[in-house]
Amino acid sequence: MNIFDILIILVLVVFVLRGIFKGFISELFEILILVAGIWGGLKYGTLFVYKHIGVKNPVVCKILGVVLFFLIVLIVGFILKKVLKDVIEALHIGGVDKFLGALLGFVKGYLFSMAVVILFVNFYPDGEHYIEKNTNVVKVVYHSVKYFRLNISRFLSK
Repeated sequence: MNIFDILIILVLVVFVLRGIFKGFISELFEILILVAGIWGGLKYGTLFVYKHIGVKNPVVCKILGVVLFFLIVLIVGFILKKVLKDVIEALHIGGVDKFLGALLGFVKGYLFSMAVVILFVNFYPDGEHYIEKNTNVVKVVYHSVKYFRLNISRFLSK
């Protein structure tokens, strides 16, 4: 085990602890708000700004549309998250929320680790060889990356 393995383990621990402290609902809503805000802003924001605000410059329309749509999704998402957190608290199932938050935190940490490994392999001249010969934990993450890369096109074509 080397420093790279230890760093990946620390990343996973941090993400799991963050998931425990924030809970599943908060962790999930952060992901949903980010994805929905950006995707919705890119897809619908420009048209909304053009029609309802009257901005004619396409660049300004796109930027303003993404920002406005993201802010709307952020506000609505925050309200929904708060309501769900209150319901969880009232039902006394905070432990389940924390446990599921830890699992989601692990998944997020693992995905982050995969991204770091992809960058390392692509930018370090002998990265793949280094991982295979000198690491334990990173090797597992790297094999996940290779498996994902081989199977993603098959999954997306279904």
